[in-house]
Amino acid sequence: MTGLPIHPTKGVNPRLVHCTQCGEMTNEIVLLGAIDYYTTCPQCGIKLIGGGKCPKCNVKGVDRTPLPESQEINAGICDACQNKNRKAKEEVEAGGVYWKCADCGSAGAIKAGHPLAEDVRKHFKLEAPEPCGIEFTKKECPVCSEHKVEEEK
Repeated sequence: MTGLPIHPTKGVNPRLVHCTQCGEMTNEIVLLGAIDYYTTCPQCGIKLIGGGKCPKCNVKGVDRTPLPESQEINAGICDACQNKNRKAKEEVEAGGVYWKCADCGSAGAIKAGHPLAEDVRKHFKLEAPEPCGIEFTKKECPVCSEHKVEEEK
């Protein structure tokens, strides 16, 4: 029987979990035990808790580094982000388009019927419900630009 290898001084070594999308703390705890280190993917730089292969590049991580006590553990997506992603997907399936900011990392969906959404779909020659999207920079981003758009309530 295999189980969690216990850390010699930290025991099961519980850590709070943060959402991989927004970074907020979730109500979950991960037990690290002796797996108190990370490796880094040599291709994309993702930190892999306990080593293993990168889920993005399928390459084994290198440079085993101890986890600092203050290291946030990102695992899973919180309920709020799951809800936001579901709404964005529904909007895209209705004719909207995904957007992402290359500078601040914010993301969302432009509503179906918006002229920009229609232009993007026309450019890519894609009809709903096929997904497509665009990338903004801080110049155009509705979150980090100087011309912030008021969020809907």
